[in-house]
Amino acid sequence: MNPCQEFFKICAGDEVARLLQARSDAAAWEELTASEHSPGPVQNSELVIRLVYHPIHVDAETGDLKPSVIAEASSWGCSVQREVHCPVERAWKLGEDLARARSEANPGSPRKVHAIAVLEVAKLRSLITEGKRALGVYDTALLENSAHADIYVIVAGKKEGRSVRAQLFEWARQGIRGMPAGFDEPIAGR
Repeated sequence: MNPCQEFFKICAGDEVARLLQARSDAAAWEELTASEHSPGPVQNSELVIRLVYHPIHVDAETGDLKPSVIAEASSWGCSVQREVHCPVERAWKLGEDLARARSEANPGSPRKVHAIAVLEVAKLRSLITEGKRALGVYDTALLENSAHADIYVIVAGKKEGRSVRAQLFEWARQGIRGMPAGFDEPIAGR
């Protein structure tokens, strides 16, 4: 097993980003598969899709995107779908299915797909802070979803982390796309 797969097999929870930040080879691991279910490492030429859920990622009053849409990049990973393996329509359907399951499990806290954010992997990987790569994109494929990947903040430091998250949030905001034709209307701000 490669070291990247070993790492992701034993590391879970909200400490993954911090543990990656402690590794000098974290960026190099992007060239390795992170999951035994992987179709291959995430390539720089790829686009990734972040599902944006109402109300956790969208302000209920204004309809504005909240920083929570990318917050997980500093902990257990900001889940995304690899567009080359999961086109927008399929990603939206996956999001609806996940939101429905979450809403059924927690009826007092319903969720709905509001939008998607399309991000360029090359741009994510180009962000440098304090002379170091700031973001890593890993192919954390799941048995039930081989298109799954995660974005992590891989540069250490509170100040650096804030700056990186702010840039990632801006890119997510710029990448917002509405729903594809044939899907239910997203919830608008109230």
